[in-house]
Amino acid sequence: LKVTGKGKTVKPIKVKGKHGKGDSFDTTIEIARTEVEGTPALEILIRDQSGIRQDESQIQMQTQVQHQAQTQIDLLSQKLAASVQQLSTVRNLDLLTGFINRIHFVEVLRQQLMQKKPNLVRALLYIKPHRFSSVSEKVGIIASDGIIKGLADLIRENIDKDDIAARFGGTVFTVIMSRPKLKDIVSWAEKFQAVASNHVFESTGKSTSLNCSIGYVLLDELHQDAEVALTRAEEAPQLAREEEE
Repeated sequence: LKVTGKGKTVKPIKVKGKHGKGDSFDTTIEIARTEVEGTPALEILIRDQSGIRQDESQIQMQTQVQHQAQTQIDLLSQKLAASVQQLSTVRNLDLLTGFINRIHFVEVLRQQLMQKKPNLVRALLYIKPHRFSSVSEKVGIIASDGIIKGLADLIRENIDKDDIAARFGGTVFTVIMSRPKLKDIVSWAEKFQAVASNHVFESTGKSTSLNCSIGYVLLDELHQDAEVALTRAEEAPQLAREEEE
């Protein structure tokens, strides 16, 4: 082998070695020119590569395991987030009708009161069937749930996609409605009363009809409190009947 220049080395030579027990291993021989106490000499290094390869293999395996673990953590995090979102959605819904429930509706109403819509008239509608206790006695408790769901479905079919409807409690439904003019809201209420009174509600083989009272209050600068707005909307049908009498 020709080695020129102090500190110069030749390309490592790959060879097979044997341990004392006879096990073979990969190794390299490196030769470099040097000096020992001023006397020219050759430096020969024999390096065992099996340990290096083993370390590289272990590092690669650890990296793979960490990647798999992180992938599993990411999937679990996504599933957990989806479950939390699903639970939050269910918590806000009335399971019988699919509308939002009373608690969530009040939150939405407060948010709506803080928003300004200058080009639209907004109103809170309070819809309640007349004498539902008599209907319940007629069709039974189980069928009554089906009648309430039927009324919810009828409301859903007649409101716009931007309207917000809720089952406020028992047989009462509330709707936040936005229209270009007040007369559009009044017209909707009148038309829905006619639609409901002409509709045949069926449940578990039993049928009945319903008449609904609809009260409303404008969501304007005079009604900025959710509780006051709900109270006024609830009282509106009774006040109208008293004025007629």
